[in-house]
Amino acid sequence: MAAGQPTLYRREFHNQNFLELSKQGKSIVQIAARWEVSRETIYEWGRVHKEFSDTLSKGKILAENWYADLGQAAMIGAAKVDGKAVELRVNTYKWLTANMFGWSQKIDMKSEHSGPDGSAIKLDVGETRADRIKRLLDLLEKTEQKKTDGKK
Repeated sequence: MAAGQPTLYRREFHNQNFLELSKQGKSIVQIAARWEVSRETIYEWGRVHKEFSDTLSKGKILAENWYADLGQAAMIGAAKVDGKAVELRVNTYKWLTANMFGWSQKIDMKSEHSGPDGSAIKLDVGETRADRIKRLLDLLEKTEQKKTDGKK
């Protein structure tokens, strides 16, 4: 902000409106566009005004929560935006949340359809869940051991 230039920041309006828009999942860029200011101006207000700094932190949590709620509702086919049912496009949702909030898949998932020797994995329907888990863990250990032995 240039020296002597008046700020557009209005404490009551900007704090309250930022939180309202954040509850709707709006990003800082979207809020800046609505207010016709730059994203940098919003961050500057956060540096200069302690209460707005707190509002920025709360707003990020509220926006992230909006997307988390949307994702949870989508898992059971109940996703709604503004009261209207929506179909969530998973890849778009993942891209958007990763870029807005730094979300990523926390674990790498790998699907292996054969055993360590390349043969089909046989499942005995009489097995208990615990037996299947133990057997699959044993197979995983053997597979990892083969990989380790192959690197020597």
